[in-house]
Amino acid sequence: HYSTLTDDLLRASVLTDLTENLHEGKLKTDAFLNLLINQLALESNSVIFERILSYLESCYLYKASPEQQKAIQENMEVILWKEYASRKNQQTAIINSIMRLSRTGNSLFRLESCLNNPTLHPDIKLSADQQNELAFQLALKLPEKAIEILDNQEKRITNPDKKVQFQFVRKSLNPAKAERDRFFQTLLQEETREHEPWVDQAMAFLNHPIREKESLEYIRPALDELQEIQRTGDIFFPKSWLDNLLKGHNSKEAAAIGQQFLTDHPNYPEDLKMKILQSADHLIRK
Repeated sequence: HYSTLTDDLLRASVLTDLTENLHEGKLKTDAFLNLLINQLALESNSVIFERILSYLESCYLYKASPEQQKAIQENMEVILWKEYASRKNQQTAIINSIMRLSRTGNSLFRLESCLNNPTLHPDIKLSADQQNELAFQLALKLPEKAIEILDNQEKRITNPDKKVQFQFVRKSLNPAKAERDRFFQTLLQEETREHEPWVDQAMAFLNHPIREKESLEYIRPALDELQEIQRTGDIFFPKSWLDNLLKGHNSKEAAAIGQQFLTDHPNYPEDLKMKILQSADHLIRK
């Protein structure tokens, strides 16, 4: 009965409550995804609309199984494109979701065409940062074209600082696992972590749900490095390191690695232990 709720505050509160029930296992993932998708076109409050987008991304990427994703994929993308066309004031949030959620050939072709020939798509306006993000997303989902996509986008970047950032992050999107493994090892060295936001971005791509099985082996070394991360980094870096390491994992194997680490370190610093438990909450609850 969610769509019958007319009070904005109540609707927002119920949405939060439903999300918590999802994480507690009291609500089925596919039911929640279908609610969010169907509610998009009905939502009149812009704040709640963007919250729905956020929950849709999170549930789809980090909670849904491949089978559940496939079941809603085409319909979800059609609705997102319709909302993009009709909600002029929220196009930035919607196109960001489209970039992160698209998997079908139609959407990926449209996005790639927009990146390569923006003048042919005057309805899609992307900032320089969004163009870089789109190149990363396409490289992730089109591995056979990844190097070409990344090379072409790198040539288009005119800001020297943005180019260096792009060159760093793109290493996490190399279609060759051996190259990604080598890059991950460099992140365990202090001198490579000078630009922490770049490391966060790269770590998230290394551990993206699409590459969950291939990135399981990164969890233990990254946890082993956590105290050094705290010693050498910004005060907020240990938590972002953990978030980007673990949020893309949803398996029993990943949970077991985290639990084993804590078992092996019974006297681990309490503040870091709490950060691990918080970032691994979605795994532990399973």
